[in-house]
Amino acid sequence: ATRLWEKSKRVIGIGGDHMLSWCFLRAARDFNNGAPVALIHLDAHLDTGDEYQGNKLSHGTALRRAMEDGCIDIEHSVHVGIHGSMGSSELLAEDKDKGWATITLDEFTDMGPVEAAAKCVEIVGDVPTVISFDVDVLEPGECPGIGFPEPGGMTSRELFRFLRGLRGINCIGE
Repeated sequence: ATRLWEKSKRVIGIGGDHMLSWCFLRAARDFNNGAPVALIHLDAHLDTGDEYQGNKLSHGTALRRAMEDGCIDIEHSVHVGIHGSMGSSELLAEDKDKGWATITLDEFTDMGPVEAAAKCVEIVGDVPTVISFDVDVLEPGECPGIGFPEPGGMTSRELFRFLRGLRGINCIGE
């Protein structure tokens, strides 16, 4: 990702475990002159736990490691679509205390994708932003083969409307 940012103003990473997010966010931070970047994190899970099944380096801890590494501007970042079984009220509260904004899937459904996108645009402002998308935010029936399926996710139509609503942000990576 670092080499790609040397040649482009925007980098798109596709595939892999969410643990790769930390590496991608580190390269984004470095591209941003060492300053942390905003993150719009679409996922069923928070991925900010300290450990996942006894492992400090996993898909469930990637964003915690990226925060500790100074990669994420938490005050301008937002979790979107959180509804997974691996989340806990304690972890949600901890993220809130650290400055994260969160739009749970229930809140997303209540406000709709256009309003949720507008809220994200307001939160990230003009800060260079990475959009991270974990496919498990979608309804598993629309996207079979998910490693950690969580019933009741977004529809693809809601996702597309949401993403179109982000037009105009200073997106440097996806």
